[in-house]
Amino acid sequence: MNLTDAINKLPQREDREFIYDQLNRFNPSDHSKIFKGYIDQWRVGKESEPVEQKKTNAGRRMANLWLLKL
Repeated sequence: MNLTDAINKLPQREDREFIYDQLNRFNPSDHSKIFKGYIDQWRVGKESEPVEQKKTNAGRRMANLWLLKL
């Protein structure tokens, strides 16, 4: 699966747009590595949230903040 396909599989349109916008700040050769880091951060955020219904949002928030700080 290529990077575009992977990003387009994200369920939230806002997340897809945000990731594409943020990736434009970086060299295209780094995009896959950065997206992998985004997914890793999302998983950490999700797993660290104890309340089940808050897990997805916690993952999104952690990943988005991580991407903004790069």
